[in-house]
Amino acid sequence: MKTIIRKATVADAAAISKLFYETANEVACRLFVAEKAEELATSCLNSNAANLNFGNGHYLVAANPDNVIIGCTALQCTGEIDLLCVHPAQQGRGIASNLLERLYEFADDMHLNMLTTTSNLVTFPFFEKKGFKMQGSCSHEIAGVQLTTITLAKRLWL
Repeated sequence: MKTIIRKATVADAAAISKLFYETANEVACRLFVAEKAEELATSCLNSNAANLNFGNGHYLVAANPDNVIIGCTALQCTGEIDLLCVHPAQQGRGIASNLLERLYEFADDMHLNMLTTTSNLVTFPFFEKKGFKMQGSCSHEIAGVQLTTITLAKRLWL
């Protein structure tokens, strides 16, 4: 199946939020019992929905030929990747890698020499394989669940 990567528009906001919720719910199910997963995913969606600011970064979506959004990412002008998710049914097909490659292009255009992101225990191996190095970790509570987050960075050029 051909995946199209394009700039996100405001019209994509609802689909991005839905994708984020579905992905967060799947990740939460891998980390916790299913009863807590929905509550955690809803909490993550509520905090992420407020951060969808298309004028303040580079937002991309990956869509299938029917223009259904199956992946999304965002790069802020600070070099922070604050969103990278692919629908659980589409994972393992190189979509996240393709989105990340496009972010590298934006970073180069912006003359950024380093990218940072915050990950969880499920997505950490993906970023590690892409050359990101762990900078630190912390544990905090979301929706009554202890969640470990990992801060990562990748130098793009010297």
